Amino acid sequence: MTRNKNIQAKSTTKKSFPFLTITSRCFPCQMRSLFDEISPVLPKETIEILQNVGMAHFLRIPSYKANVPIISAVLSRWDEAVGGFKIGHHVIPFNPEVISSLIGMPNYGTSFNWVTTYPNLTIVIRDIKEALKYTVTSTCRDPQQIASLIIKFILVALFFPKNNYSVHPALIECAENFHLVSSINWCKSIYDFLHPFLLPLSQKLRTQKKSTPRSSAGYIDGFCLLIMFAFLENINIKTPAYPDEVPKIFRWSSYLFWYIDEAKNSIRSIEVGEMHTHYNQDNLHQYLGNSIRPSVQELNLTKREEVTDEFQFKKKGLYVSFRTY
Repeated sequence: MTRNKNIQAKSTTKKSFPFLTITSRCFPCQMRSLFDEISPVLPKETIEILQNVGMAHFLRIPSYKANVPIISAVLSRWDEAVGGFKIGHHVIPFNPEVISSLIGMPNYGTSFNWVTTYPNLTIVIRDIKEALKYTVTSTCRDPQQIASLIIKFILVALFFPKNNYSVHPALIECAENFHLVSSINWCKSIYDFLHPFLLPLSQKLRTQKKSTPRSSAGYIDGFCLLIMFAFLENINIKTPAYPDEVPKIFRWSSYLFWYIDEAKNSIRSIEVGEMHTHYNQDNLHQYLGNSIRPSVQELNLTKREEVTDEFQFKKKGLYVSFRTY
């Protein structure tokens, strides 16, 4: 009898997992780690090439967390008819123009052509990362080759990451032609790559429940963190740590993080008109105390640079000091 009561008690206290989330490979923190390592020794010509193609500012990208809970919560409100995320009476637009304002790249140019002359090329993100680290430290390094590898890494690890870490050969081919890179509308390309996932995943997130701790609505490929940034820029729920920074994704602290319950409750509070900010005057002052991120030029630091209180990196006699985010 006692055994049966114990079994019954366990069955009635079984945990449930009602909030489903997506899975993503969009991890800027990995990019920050690599760029921290290579930026101090990048050739000047490499940075000039990146500036000419409009991608130099990504060398400063903060180490944002994946933030899957809030992305999932916002994504569940995708409305194909309005072209954005509908939360209560609020509509958060999401399109190439919005992406342009977030990442600081123009919303014009030619469409990216996914057809390639390298159809049999098999490569993963790790291969590009290792090639970049090796080339930067090589005694006979080529600034143009380094620039090409950095562009490849930005394209495959930030703009178009895939769930299996594979790399489309067309991205490799494109990154080797700087004129082509600068002529493409990357904002529209990012949107077109991400858009097919929005409707089916939002439907799953709204209609399906989590049956086990590992249950997921599925993978989302592409720069899905832009969903979070579009949300932050349109809803007064958190305060930007760096309000004067451009592009807009640089306005936000990399310490941003939502737990699942917090993300779910935040969306619900917006739907019922109870918007609020998570910052009071004291910690807002703390965040705004240092409101400018390091410039691309500041990443090329020389010996014996003054060390900040947040980060110190020493390699081969180079003392590198700038803040990490």
